[in-house]
Amino acid sequence: EITETGWRAIFAVLQSSSCTLEELDLSEGGLDNDAVVSLVNSLSRNSSIKTLNLSFHDDHNGNISRTGWQAFFAFLQTKNASLEYLRLRGEDFSDDDAISMANALTYNSKLRELDISGNDDITIRGWRAISSALESTNTALEKLNLRWSTVNNDDAAIVFANSLANNRKLTELNVASDGGFMIPAVTTRGWAAFTTALCNNSSIIDTYLSNHTLNVIRDTGGNLPPHLRGHLQLNRDNSKTQAARLKIIKCHFNNDSKLQPLTDLDAEI
Repeated sequence: EITETGWRAIFAVLQSSSCTLEELDLSEGGLDNDAVVSLVNSLSRNSSIKTLNLSFHDDHNGNISRTGWQAFFAFLQTKNASLEYLRLRGEDFSDDDAISMANALTYNSKLRELDISGNDDITIRGWRAISSALESTNTALEKLNLRWSTVNNDDAAIVFANSLANNRKLTELNVASDGGFMIPAVTTRGWAAFTTALCNNSSIIDTYLSNHTLNVIRDTGGNLPPHLRGHLQLNRDNSKTQAARLKIIKCHFNNDSKLQPLTDLDAEI
């Protein structure tokens, strides 16, 4: 077992100007709070590492408490944070941890992929904070993995859908559950909120201002309704501008072929 002295010596290497390491996997490192603080101090002086794995695996990394996570998420808020891919699977975050994470995501403009799957202690309070971070203009998140988490219910789905209505970066969201121990609970009500986020048909301007970026929602058992699948497909196959045009024609003009000139207009979302 590596002691704090050992971790400090290892992480000191990361501060070297000659360090070119791009990926660091500490999922079986057995880190505790002191080790996390040492890691943060080194990462703040390192610009080469883009991928970090701190997932809880086989009873490793189980000694990181709120103190350690606060230090880590505080680092993510700084301009020195250069991570782009972060895996925190199975860490059993509390709502307070989730709120600290959300604060970091609000200010971080580098992180592109985040995996916090397998976190089943977060309640709607924590999910609401994380989803709100997706509305930040600073966020660069393109992929968010919430698989095997307590997000798989209508209340959490609606919270995320409402935030994604104002998001222009996220392309993939994973809310799948494992049928072996967690039954999918998102119903028509939850999926309807996502459908509205991707294509609000209240008015032409609402449709225009809908989300034309999200193109993949991973669920369990193919439960996505046809309308939602169709909107995701439109986003996937077209630019944001073209997806908006096609949705407007489909929702407000009954797919009228005479409106072809509308699809040729050059306007940016």
